[in-house]
Amino acid sequence: METIFISIPIEEFLDKIDERIEKRMSKIKQPSAINDNISFREACMVTGQSESKMYKLTASGDVPCAHFNNKLVFSRKKLQSWMEAHTIINESGKDIAIRELQQEAIRKSQ
Repeated sequence: METIFISIPIEEFLDKIDERIEKRMSKIKQPSAINDNISFREACMVTGQSESKMYKLTASGDVPCAHFNNKLVFSRKKLQSWMEAHTIINESGKDIAIRELQQEAIRKSQ
């Protein structure tokens, strides 16, 4: 693979980066505001927890949930608030997009 260097003004370069970040951010799915209630499996997907870990968290009362018709029901908003409170590093959508662009540039340069 041949490497080509192009000289462009810094403002144009930053504009290109902003465009790429906005493009990546538009691909990040936003939760539906219509229905706040989600099922147990959806809660596992949202949190990234396994089903067994999620059952332990609900049994201990560590994660916000409710029982409806003998099933666990979660509020997406409350679950997201709980995750934010228990997250060590908070990344915004822009931070995620920047990190992905950096990783992509590293892969292409190798």
